[in-house]
Amino acid sequence: MAADHDGCMVAIVPPDAVAQFLAVDGGESVEDIHLTVVYPGAADEVDTDLLMECVQEISTRHAPMSADISGYGVFHNDDTDVLHATVNLPGLDALKVDLEQTLEEAGIDIPV
Repeated sequence: MAADHDGCMVAIVPPDAVAQFLAVDGGESVEDIHLTVVYPGAADEVDTDLLMECVQEISTRHAPMSADISGYGVFHNDDTDVLHATVNLPGLDALKVDLEQTLEEAGIDIPV
């Protein structure tokens, strides 16, 4: 399904075994399962080289994280209901704040 999207995001990709566990018929492919951390917008409007530099810099400031899958839910996205897993991921909030601040300082806007 990723080929149908033109957006740019920073995401955490689960290990293959976890993605296979989360996959459902008619949903995202195993390769496309992810946890979006920030969504800067349309890919053609984002300096992806600068974005990657920022992500690499941030990755040196945060330790590896482990998550627990704690449930599931549904949200509406355009004309589609999206089934999602809820996760307990200690450190995610700090990572998101650091990422948003670093991207903002680099001149990459994150739409609200």
